[in-house]
Amino acid sequence: DGVPNAVAGVPVNSFLPSGTTFFGEPYALNDGTAFDGVERDLNLFSLAASYELNSGHVLSLSTSMRDEELRTGSDSDHSSINFKFAPTPFNAGQEAFFGNSTWNDVEDNSFEVRLESPADAQVSWLVGAFYYNQDKDTLDITFANQAGLVDSQEEVTNKAFFASADFDLNDKMSVTIEARYQEEEKSYTEWAVDIAGNSTTRQGFDDASTWYSFTPRITLDYRLSDDVMLYAIYAEGVKPGGFNGDTGAAVGSPGYLQEESSNYEFGLKSSLFDGRVLANASVFFIDATDIQLTTGVATPTGAVNSIATNQGEGEVFGVELDLKARLTDSLTAGFNYALADSEFTSGCDDFEWVLTSGGGKWQGSEAASTNYTGNGTCSIKGNQFPLSSKHQASAFIDFETPIGQGGMSFFANADVSYESKKYVQVHNRAYSPEATLVGARLGIRGDNWSITAFGKNLTDEDAVPMTTRWLQVPYFTFASVAVGSNIPGADTGTPRAFFGALRRERQLGLELTYNF
Repeated sequence: DGVPNAVAGVPVNSFLPSGTTFFGEPYALNDGTAFDGVERDLNLFSLAASYELNSGHVLSLSTSMRDEELRTGSDSDHSSINFKFAPTPFNAGQEAFFGNSTWNDVEDNSFEVRLESPADAQVSWLVGAFYYNQDKDTLDITFANQAGLVDSQEEVTNKAFFASADFDLNDKMSVTIEARYQEEEKSYTEWAVDIAGNSTTRQGFDDASTWYSFTPRITLDYRLSDDVMLYAIYAEGVKPGGFNGDTGAAVGSPGYLQEESSNYEFGLKSSLFDGRVLANASVFFIDATDIQLTTGVATPTGAVNSIATNQGEGEVFGVELDLKARLTDSLTAGFNYALADSEFTSGCDDFEWVLTSGGGKWQGSEAASTNYTGNGTCSIKGNQFPLSSKHQASAFIDFETPIGQGGMSFFANADVSYESKKYVQVHNRAYSPEATLVGARLGIRGDNWSITAFGKNLTDEDAVPMTTRWLQVPYFTFASVAVGSNIPGADTGTPRAFFGALRRERQLGLELTYNF
């Protein structure tokens, strides 16, 4: 909208377009984060063992444990200016807006047991069980409390049983049948405390639920020859639901449902010309329900936060091609292409109504919502999934040849990749543009060393790789800005704009590696 978040020289008591001012000092130039950087303490343990019984069956066990303490602090507004929402001085308690200092304490462990049939069995099979548990405490680090105050506690427990069987129907055809049953239980508690650890009017959150699923998978292989195979796959998939905490509860979305999908794939795998050419191709179709997406929402206070929501049902039709060829003993080239044509087949989004109705607020139904244009709709049917490219492609060429004595070789490589535009949200209006990246490497390598000159993004592609719609309020305040507040039925949510992560520009470098 042409209005920056802050303007050099603007007095701190400047009037906003609404005619109101900030309470206290709205921004400062000093450090706005209570902790800067990354501090990580990580302990890992894993163990795997297998034992072959006298009958030829193989019993396998595996277990792992992780204990991690992670402190992170960052300021994500890409500015030296720090905004806050209270008249207290900076460094006295709360961090600046966009400043986020967090302490995560995570413990998880897993255990799996499998029993497999003898390798020479006519029908090969396996059965197994899996257990996983994670406990995660999230603490908010503030200037007033560097040790951190408990913000939330999460626990995830996953229990599963699985089995598979392979059948050779004849010399050319085989079928594999797999199935998995799982229960995933989640609990989430959020604590209502302020920066001093005192009770506040902010609601606490405490909920738990269990999601159940049975996911089969059937694979059919048919060999046309020793070098060419056709296959077909049917599989069902799930993504368990979860909780949004008090942020979601404040806007009527305390949690989200389990996403489910049915997946179909048909393909060909081949090795041609004595293995010098590998060619694979496939087509697939995905039918998904209760699609989970991250959604930015404005809370009753006007703040914008991200929650997970179920955005309806959708389909994806896709094609994948992969080709690799050894042209000579020294020269190899490859190409791959992927099409993912996605669309929502049903779904209702609140802000789609705002955009199409001329600024009316969605009230849960068309009849209850204001429709200034007469064209208002909340439907996102036919829209492409956000943050996903419809087309992706890449190609490479490698050259390597021996030089001199001692096993040295000269190598050179060039590659190019392309992805089409990606819509930022389900509304399919704003998007990250298409991008083409070109890179190259050349150098000399020995048995345990190499010297490489490289170039990345040689064409200096500047299309942003990621864009997010967040917020844009002049000089940052929420309650004082209510666009259209004097118009009955108008949406008065906080104005929101876009920010993008900048792509790294052209890079040229020299790399020396030595393997001990």
